[in-house]
Amino acid sequence: MFAQLKYFNKYFNIFLITLIIISILLLANLSNHFFITFLNSDYLYLFETAKFLFSHQTLAGQNEPLAPYYFPDLALLTLLNIFTKNILLQHFTYAIIFLTTYCILVYQLIQLCFTEKVFALLGTLLALSAGFFIILPHFTFLEEWSGSHFSIIIFSLFFINFYVRTLQKPLKLSNCIGFFLLIFAMFISDRLLFPQFLLPIAILILFDKFQKKISRQKTLFWLGLFFLMILLSLEINKLLQYFDISTSYNANLFRIRNIHKLHYIILNEAKLCLMIFKENIFIYGLLLLYQLSSIFLFKKNRQLNHLSRIILFLWAAELSNFLLVILSGKFNTIEHLRYLSLLYFYPPILFSFSIVFFLAEKKYAVTAYVFSMLCIACSLGFFLKTYSTYLTYSIEPLYTENVRCIDGLKKQYAIQNGLAQYWYMREVRLLSHQHIQISQIDKWLNRVNYLDNKTNFYEKRPDIRPLFYQFIIVNALPKNNLIKQFGKPDQIVFCQNDEIWLYQSNIHLVQLNQAIVKKKIVQY
Repeated sequence: MFAQLKYFNKYFNIFLITLIIISILLLANLSNHFFITFLNSDYLYLFETAKFLFSHQTLAGQNEPLAPYYFPDLALLTLLNIFTKNILLQHFTYAIIFLTTYCILVYQLIQLCFTEKVFALLGTLLALSAGFFIILPHFTFLEEWSGSHFSIIIFSLFFINFYVRTLQKPLKLSNCIGFFLLIFAMFISDRLLFPQFLLPIAILILFDKFQKKISRQKTLFWLGLFFLMILLSLEINKLLQYFDISTSYNANLFRIRNIHKLHYIILNEAKLCLMIFKENIFIYGLLLLYQLSSIFLFKKNRQLNHLSRIILFLWAAELSNFLLVILSGKFNTIEHLRYLSLLYFYPPILFSFSIVFFLAEKKYAVTAYVFSMLCIACSLGFFLKTYSTYLTYSIEPLYTENVRCIDGLKKQYAIQNGLAQYWYMREVRLLSHQHIQISQIDKWLNRVNYLDNKTNFYEKRPDIRPLFYQFIIVNALPKNNLIKQFGKPDQIVFCQNDEIWLYQSNIHLVQLNQAIVKKKIVQY
């Protein structure tokens, strides 16, 4: 069969590439639908941080999450600000870049094990369609491409490709320096690099050393580099403080805490996993099928070669990531699936390797080819049937109705600066066409610099004069305490679901601003 394919290989390759490009565009387009539907401060954090970095060329005053995504996410979004300020277009572009890079790396890994280009293209399309067949129906981390730890997946696939290709070659000094800088940049950007990459690649290196497939010098170099990264990353918070950058979380967030309560932690996590499994039994059944297919492939492929190394790394990454996140006690809600995102990307890759393995076997080639095309057709058909109504073919600048309404209040009531709780402040500040400024306060009515920049409490002037506030978005804030500390508003208006208290008289304005300026800026 594949002997006949050689006569129209060129056209079949073009057909597969076209399908991959169409799939990437459809998925990137759909991601914008999810992004708008689930819009909140978490998803807008990186966009506003990139905008601030682009405007001020500094991150001074910034309070970062434990995974600040400096590289490549923040760097890429800051670069995109050169070309467009439209965050919907930035989000769409980021999704295309991520998916394209993912496909290129999967293609290279498959071609590393199976030289036929048509096999690599078919396997890439299979991994892409099978992966998003799993992700789309039930999980929402699709809307937050730049904040769901996807960069580690890309980096891991890139590194395992490099490692396998250069296993028997001496290390160049330029490669050593480059990977030192790259791994350090990745580690300070996202601590999940440890369970998702450093630990599994160290296991693979030790396995190769045991099999005498890698030199002692190279083994010591890589393991020493990884250990050095961990030590340096533990000191990064002290370094950032010199640049007036802080972190909202303890650096040891992902650790096994309260060892004497470990059985309670495991029990609670198991209950949550069981609940999610029961709700999505078909999806998890597919994930299990994909994993079993790779186990069968590993048994068929007995010798330690490129394919077995890649499979071993993917397995080790899945297992270490799952165990460390579960044992840390941080997997508490379904939203925390973003900590386990590679569990939804790696099984389809393993599944793709299994199908391509049988494609390369003449005995099973026709069956494997028909099966793979059916899988691709079913996945694309499911996608189009389920999500065709959500696809949009225009990317207008994002301007939500509540922000449009609040902008209208500026013209009507001459308001400029306001206060709001975390989940309601960033959307207005980032999307307002009237440059309305919102500062963050918590339920105790303290001024808070939580995943934010403290400059947002001041006028953009050399004297750093405090903002003068005229309104409060009271959603999620205690109304009795607001009245007690800031006084009664002169008027209450509503913008969609936002309840807004307006302070207009001189007496009430003075009372509000004198009360808020006395409060210290706190960090969590």
